[in-house]
Amino acid sequence: MSSIEREGRSSHVAPAVGQIARGGATSAVVLLTLANFMSMFDRVQLSALLPPIKQEFGLTDGQLGILTGLAFSLMYASVALPVAWISDRTNRARLLAAALSLWSLMTVLSGLAASYLHLVAARIGLAVGESAMTPTAHSILADYYPPHRRALPIGIETAGASFGVFAGLAVAGWAGTHLGWRHALMIAGAPGFVLAVAIVLLMREPPRSAFSAGKGERARLKAAVQAVFRAPGLPWLILAAVLNSSMTTGLGQWVPSFFARTHDMSLAAVGVSVGAALGLGTGFGHVFGGWIFNRLAGRRADFPFRYGALASLFIVPFYLTALWAPHPVVGLLCIAICNFIAGSFVPMVFSGVQNVCDPRFRATTGACVLLCTVLGAYGATPTAIGLLSDALTPALGVMSLRGAMTVMAAAPLVLAVAHLKIGSRMRQLFAG
Repeated sequence: MSSIEREGRSSHVAPAVGQIARGGATSAVVLLTLANFMSMFDRVQLSALLPPIKQEFGLTDGQLGILTGLAFSLMYASVALPVAWISDRTNRARLLAAALSLWSLMTVLSGLAASYLHLVAARIGLAVGESAMTPTAHSILADYYPPHRRALPIGIETAGASFGVFAGLAVAGWAGTHLGWRHALMIAGAPGFVLAVAIVLLMREPPRSAFSAGKGERARLKAAVQAVFRAPGLPWLILAAVLNSSMTTGLGQWVPSFFARTHDMSLAAVGVSVGAALGLGTGFGHVFGGWIFNRLAGRRADFPFRYGALASLFIVPFYLTALWAPHPVVGLLCIAICNFIAGSFVPMVFSGVQNVCDPRFRATTGACVLLCTVLGAYGATPTAIGLLSDALTPALGVMSLRGAMTVMAAAPLVLAVAHLKIGSRMRQLFAG
């Protein structure tokens, strides 16, 4: 029996649960969207401030790639599963508030860093806090909304992160120019503490699914992870999640530096223009993806992923144009289109994950998917691009970053195959 069928039956077993959950759904979406906004707002500060940081500490592109990629992703991957396992067993709203306070503190401390190693340490601490964000948020939303309505609230919540990219890069560009990179980071971390208090006071902890683990059936972490990877179609969903994030967030770590070097743009101009292209493009894509999933999935389970396969092919020409266009406005417009398309896939994939997983392990499943995503997209992608850029510098000079980023044009082709595989699996699972 599929998880959707189990959940459908659970509504007949515990109707009070559904009534309570509907009461706090809207406020949960708003607060989780704001939390995700702050998550990415704080995370992207370093991306916009890499030029002055590189100059002050005398760093290479490889070191910058490690700072924005591996330093974050390795720690994130190390703690994501234990934190999600705790989330499946505790008050998720309070856990999220504590995590938000931690990553806000680490953002402030980044501005006080006296060396490259201090920055790396603060980045590691930020990763610990942010590891709770997505698995916990998706777990909460999955308990508020039925399977056929999950994609849109997940899309709205995810869009908060993308709008956080826009605001984060814009604020960092302005503050870095007028106040210096250190003050920019300290200013960015402050609002998170206020939001953490609001979450504690205003967010209801939704009743868990009737199939959530009770005290007598709480699995150990190893057993929970084993149950996660028995979810049908999960490997293809993971691959799609990794490639989606590689095309948006992973590459996004280098897009500000690309436009600053290739088109000789100022820090402030890069913050506003690149922030708009990345954040607004991806954010509106998330909302559109959630909307179209809810419409198409109601007709047939594989329709949203067939859309995803076709749309993936359109990313390639826009992405190559963004890198090789002689005028920055053309490049920025193409980046926005690429991110809109790739962003529209995210709520499809993550709602698909929640629809096929065991309801007892919502956060743990989300963490497993996010762990792979972080290692592949947040860790490997920016680090590999930075190291490849260093290797190409003797031959290409200032254009080495463009050459390194060009190799990512192959990712959407693989993404199209992943969407076709997911669609086929979904049709088999939920036919009739």
